[in-house]
Amino acid sequence: MKIFSTTLLSLLLLISLSCKKTENYQATPEEIAADLDASLASTILSVEGLSNEMEFLARQLTLNPTANNFISCGNITSQNITDGKRFEINFNLTSTCDDNSFRSGKLIVTYQTATGNILITPENYVIAQYKVTGNYLFQPIVEQAKDLLKLTVTNGKLTNADDDYVKFNVEHKTNFKEGKGTNDNFTDDVLETVSASYRLEVKNKAAAVQTYEASSASPYILKYSCTEKFRPRSGKIKFQHTIGIDRYILFGTGNCSDLAKVSPTP
Repeated sequence: MKIFSTTLLSLLLLISLSCKKTENYQATPEEIAADLDASLASTILSVEGLSNEMEFLARQLTLNPTANNFISCGNITSQNITDGKRFEINFNLTSTCDDNSFRSGKLIVTYQTATGNILITPENYVIAQYKVTGNYLFQPIVEQAKDLLKLTVTNGKLTNADDDYVKFNVEHKTNFKEGKGTNDNFTDDVLETVSASYRLEVKNKAAAVQTYEASSASPYILKYSCTEKFRPRSGKIKFQHTIGIDRYILFGTGNCSDLAKVSPTP
């Protein structure tokens, strides 16, 4: 299930049968397996990109709640509530977002002052014709003397116009490595995802519903200075399309120009 154009750009190095097909072409088992691996990797990266986008919004709203320069296609309003603050981000279809996609609907963001918890709930939220649902809960935690932000996604779902979908539950733990002292400038922010796990249920065209799991094989880095700021720039994710056969999404060596690729080895 291929969702965000910014995510798909990162998959240019993946093998695709569409580049090889002719009228009488017969794909080999290895090519079929590689194409399936690439498709699942694309789905994982779509979920990863959405999770990172939600974290970006959660951090920016709480670090610099009076600013709206971090989002180019939405209008932010806020109000005080009993235990914190409530934000609404309303998206306008006439405005193009930073990733050249259109968004509509709204995101409700609730911040609890006492706990630091942040809950993001989509309402009729659509990105590039894909409906986004689920609950995105962020909680500040401390592990191994590091201040982390833990994301728990429950009942996450991306659905296209043909009712193909990916359902997902995600757990992310992220360390704010660089940029803490400049709340009004997110472009110097560097985040490290120290661990992540994904459980996916995928329905694609006429194929039977399939479930998959993936997890971080090493910490990976996000750089908000990159044009595609929600795609990791280093580290790796491990997944299995075929039971017993590991595959890895390798994100590169930390450069904004690095492209993700699928590899049989880490």
